[in-house]
Amino acid sequence: MKARSVWFTGVLCFLVVSAMAQQAAVSSSVPRLVSFSGVTKDPAGKPVSGQVAITFSLFAEQEGGTPLWSETQMVDADAQGKYTAFLGATNPNGLPLEVFTSGAARWLAVEPGAPAAVESSRVLLVGVPYALKAADADTLGGKPASAYLTAGAPSEQPHIETAITPTSAPGPNPPTTLSGSGTTDYVPLWTSSTTLGDSILFQTNGVMQVLGPLQLLGTGTATASTGYNSDPIDLFASAYSSSSHAAVPQHFRWQAEPVSNNTSTPSGKLNLLFASGGGLDVETGLSIGSTGVLTFAPGQTFPGTGSGTIKGVTAGTDLTGGGTSGVVTLNLDTTKVPQLKTANSFVGNQSVTGTVNATAGITTGGDLVANGGVHGAQGVYGNIGMFLGSGVTGIGPNYGVWGQETELSGGAGVYGQLIGASQTGQTGPGDAGVWGDTSAGFGVAVAGTADSASAGSFNNNSSDQPALYAENNFVPEMGLPSPEVFAAYAANGGTCIIDGYADLACTGSKSAVVPVDGATRKVALYAVEAP
Repeated sequence: MKARSVWFTGVLCFLVVSAMAQQAAVSSSVPRLVSFSGVTKDPAGKPVSGQVAITFSLFAEQEGGTPLWSETQMVDADAQGKYTAFLGATNPNGLPLEVFTSGAARWLAVEPGAPAAVESSRVLLVGVPYALKAADADTLGGKPASAYLTAGAPSEQPHIETAITPTSAPGPNPPTTLSGSGTTDYVPLWTSSTTLGDSILFQTNGVMQVLGPLQLLGTGTATASTGYNSDPIDLFASAYSSSSHAAVPQHFRWQAEPVSNNTSTPSGKLNLLFASGGGLDVETGLSIGSTGVLTFAPGQTFPGTGSGTIKGVTAGTDLTGGGTSGVVTLNLDTTKVPQLKTANSFVGNQSVTGTVNATAGITTGGDLVANGGVHGAQGVYGNIGMFLGSGVTGIGPNYGVWGQETELSGGAGVYGQLIGASQTGQTGPGDAGVWGDTSAGFGVAVAGTADSASAGSFNNNSSDQPALYAENNFVPEMGLPSPEVFAAYAANGGTCIIDGYADLACTGSKSAVVPVDGATRKVALYAVEAP
């Protein structure tokens, strides 16, 4: 048997002195209850009080072996851990007589089942318990005294009769007269010092019923500094251990515990505790509050809900809402997260991988930079709102800015406007690849500049359309000069102008080389103009 430290003071004695050999006509029954007193303490040496389940066993060996007899009793240990038990009390016949009739040594094992109470090594029974052997004290060699009487009449020899006055032993006190009545299977209750009646405890076929409230009061009255638990309800199971080769008690305990002691709202809760193998009971985490709310032990799972242990939802970055109870709602923080079906304002640079399609156009207050080009079904519009800068800038190996008109509707592939649209432009230039327009009194609608190349180049391959077409629709008043249609200016001050009357005026000379005489000769012709 596994040896542990147990703390008890053992006193063994018979409740009733065993009957000794008496006259053949007198025979007394042998009592089979043994009183045992002990003290339960925890490993720290502190007493363990309250109800304690203790298993008593008798062995033929000091260690190991199979118990010859065993029983478990619930004993009441006082504040010092002291208790008294009657061995054999759980059996109507008490201790089995055959355990002691052999005269061999018997060892008593005491195994407390209380939390933190520990078991001792076995105790050798001596002296009084072996008085159970007196059950056959009225025999000699196992035979009754009559077996040894001499047969026949005694010989006639003189003898002296001596009268012996037997000393009678004091008999028991006369029993107290009891009164009252009871019902079968009810545990009796003393209703007075001499009267019995029925209690609320009913027992039949080994089943106990409590026919009324069962109250377990607090172990003390609360003070400002201390609250007290209730007396517990202890439930024991027994499971066999393959490692220790012994039964291990499994102890469940329900007890009410104080909550918020010394506050304006004191309360309580019902807690479940557990201990295995006689260890100290510890809280499992399962409890029932005063309003019936259950608190589950850590790791509690429920069928069909997975193994999650969500205790609350906290709104993270770019979210609002959350909570730890009730219906929890999360929303997007629209000040941080754009919405798909409403206008959004972006702060900072944005990058888009892929194509951006805008059916109503894309408007920017700054630069719209696209490494892959910008394509607009309604065109591309740029406005800087100031004198310097560019509305649209295109940079590319083939086309910086490329525009295409797909229908001959008086539009243009690329349309550039300075300040505002001109009245002339309201009628449109016809269909144009590039159209420049302005309503300003300065500047130009279309400009070409170059350092060492041609600033403007016009080429076509038409039999009836000019490569360069110029028109001035202004009609001057009578006597005023015709407006200019074409003007060329040189850096040295030379000019050449064609007006609305198709007159050509140049500051220099005009000459032409023409063939004559059947193209066998050429003649240079010069014209001189006078103002």
